[in-house]
Amino acid sequence: MNQMLVRALSGAVYVALVILFTLWGAYPWAGFSAGLMVLGLVEWYGLSKESESNAPILWAIMPIGIFVALFLQFTGISSGFIPAIIALVFPGLLFLNRPESSALKELGGILMASAYLAVPLGLSIGIHQHPGLEQGPFILLSVFIFLWCNDTFAYLIGRWLGSTPLASDISPRKTIEGTLGGMLFCMIAALILSYYHTELDSIDLMAMALIVSSLGTLGDLFESKIKRIADVKDSGWIFPGHGGVLDRIDSFLFAIPGVFIYLQWIY
Repeated sequence: MNQMLVRALSGAVYVALVILFTLWGAYPWAGFSAGLMVLGLVEWYGLSKESESNAPILWAIMPIGIFVALFLQFTGISSGFIPAIIALVFPGLLFLNRPESSALKELGGILMASAYLAVPLGLSIGIHQHPGLEQGPFILLSVFIFLWCNDTFAYLIGRWLGSTPLASDISPRKTIEGTLGGMLFCMIAALILSYYHTELDSIDLMAMALIVSSLGTLGDLFESKIKRIADVKDSGWIFPGHGGVLDRIDSFLFAIPGVFIYLQWIY
């Protein structure tokens, strides 16, 4: 099958899944996020092995515990206290029993995995279920729309007008012109979406679009740097033509904490 067609079909399936689970409800979105986190952890563990800093799979208790704690807290099931304690105490006990030559590196790796995967995906549930907003699911979907808009137009404008590298050592094809173009079209998308949002006005949405486009670009560069360190082209293979889960959600993982903080500030 033509590679471009495979890439298009794979991307369409991903977009359909995001829309479905975002609008379906809190628990479906939480389940989808949990699936992304587990697959992301598998890919992270694979990248760690490639970079010779692999840790026992039991370290995964920390990010999983953090995610479960945030899920319980944001959905109102409970305070999330117990999984949070497990997420902190168990890795500490594991750290004490690891060889001195690798313990610190392993702990650093799983702390990074927790901050990189568990916290943003957990916070996405907080946006979906934001107590001050009835349109939480639509706001979360808007984040994805901004990210898709940013990626698409950064690529197109970069191909058309791009001449100044943004970070040539990490991602040679990214240009400053393309990045600015992506931001501009994110702002335009925010103005269009403001006609459908009843709780966020055009200024709020444009600010959110700016946060998403800037942090999303940083997240893309961050994951590219990780792959360069591990000397791999893609983080995985689950999305043919696009790579792995981390390749698909790298921008999302950086954008979500910024959006969450912004929403906490204005609401």
